Amino acid sequence: MAALRPRQQSRSGSEQLPASVARSRTASGAESEPSGFFPGSRLLPPRQPRRGSPLVSPMLNSENPTELFDPPEVWLERSAVDDDDEEDVEDVQEADDFVNPRSHYVPDRSGACSSHNSHRGSPARMAQRVPERKWWNAMYRQELLLQLVPQVLKEAFPDKASRRLHLAKHVAFQQMAFMAFVLLSANDTIVKSMSKKRLDGPDEPRDFPYAFSSVLLVSGILSVSIGSLAALVFDGWPGLRRCWDVRSIMRMTPISVMFHFATVLKFVSMRYLPPDMVALLSQMNLVLLAVVMRVVLRKRYNTSQWIALTLTSLAMLQYLTIRDGRKKGGVNASPAQLSPNVLEGLLVIAVMCVVETMASVFAEKYFKERRSQDMPFYIQKVHVDFSGCLFAALWCFVIEPVYLKDLNWSCKPHRCRQVLDQGLFSGWDAWTLAVLGLVVSKMWLSGLVAKILDSVVKQLGSCVAMVLTYLEVVWLYPQSNSFDFETSVALMVVVMAIASFAVSTRDSQTIERLHNASEHLSPSSAQREPPGRWGEYHALGGAKATSAHKQTTD
Repeated sequence: MAALRPRQQSRSGSEQLPASVARSRTASGAESEPSGFFPGSRLLPPRQPRRGSPLVSPMLNSENPTELFDPPEVWLERSAVDDDDEEDVEDVQEADDFVNPRSHYVPDRSGACSSHNSHRGSPARMAQRVPERKWWNAMYRQELLLQLVPQVLKEAFPDKASRRLHLAKHVAFQQMAFMAFVLLSANDTIVKSMSKKRLDGPDEPRDFPYAFSSVLLVSGILSVSIGSLAALVFDGWPGLRRCWDVRSIMRMTPISVMFHFATVLKFVSMRYLPPDMVALLSQMNLVLLAVVMRVVLRKRYNTSQWIALTLTSLAMLQYLTIRDGRKKGGVNASPAQLSPNVLEGLLVIAVMCVVETMASVFAEKYFKERRSQDMPFYIQKVHVDFSGCLFAALWCFVIEPVYLKDLNWSCKPHRCRQVLDQGLFSGWDAWTLAVLGLVVSKMWLSGLVAKILDSVVKQLGSCVAMVLTYLEVVWLYPQSNSFDFETSVALMVVVMAIASFAVSTRDSQTIERLHNASEHLSPSSAQREPPGRWGEYHALGGAKATSAHKQTTD
């Protein structure tokens, strides 16, 4: 019942100090830290923070000094965080024997920060609930989650052999999905580059012998057919009718057009850049996505994430400078000396990343608004790819042969009317079929991998794919690309910066999920539960309290 004691009783001074706290008082009247608490966990007298101002966990602050987040209600001193009653807060600060009956903790009034926690930031920014702080950090280290997973598996699979088989299948499926994601990402630009040929002589640059818009059109038709067939097989005629819902297709049209336009721009960039540069510069959408998410969706990133993104951008620029200098037989002194082809390809990649970032943001908002709707993945693919088919047909038969024929941008002037004059499949060969299979596989496996793999694992897979692409380029084109130390170091800096951003993002997402999960433990919701469970949770703390709570419910 101590956890549910009214706030006024904690201020009256009538509460007796716990024995551990009373014994810890020194002869001079100063209070030392109770045994079992964090070293240097004494805080300044509670004061009223600004509304919505984030606090820093002491444990997280010692490990990640820039990790800011909004703590749950159970983490804060209820009598100290009352935005509507400033007079009550002043009474708390003036009370001589103020004790929090729920945490059994006496705050330090000296205002001094001990030497043990001086590196953790100002005590005024620390959390004010020691037992909940222990629970929070235990959850952050996923100790409790590791205890709950075996219990869930035992309930789902009582047999030990079936439980092991389920875990083995799950792990094997994840490993196969990760390998497929890495191989597809690494060989995407490689296969497209291998499909280019020298069409105008041995001294002319290599170009696509086919219209890549025809590949996009055929891949879109195949994808829509696969999705419709899957809907008919698994859901019958009602599922097929859901595939061709006009309203859903119209809602997805802007997003689908932007994604397919980004794919067209990636093909165009390969006319100017080698495959490893295209794979590397495609990671710019990570930086642009963070900026757009901060401006449009007001998503907050911590300082370590912005540092990682800045380091990624600088390392990309350094990689471009070194690679272009090696191709010209020297080292460029600055990015201003990049060759015209590299600058033009860099501009195309930048536009591609902007378009893809906008499409990703709009798609996230769209799916968040319709998260409650139960719609299979193959039906969503039909909604997305049908509009993409229309855009590819428009690009193939109208935009490229009519409006882009004299620009020498997506195609050479004498080859822009290739589809109209020679047919849709003109210039196709075995490499074109390989490109088609790769495009269709990525269209379907990307969504499946996104559901199976964690976002951090996907980002790390992209880093592995970049390294693999560079090694394949050095192996396949040794006459124009040689392995050197400077280029390798620049590439590894990009990889480590992206990995650092991914890990930091995972930590922030973990904190946010735990913040949301802790809402049911707030004092307001605790009043709706039997008081014994809430008091038992505060008395035991962490996984021990959760285990005891489960025993009482059983």
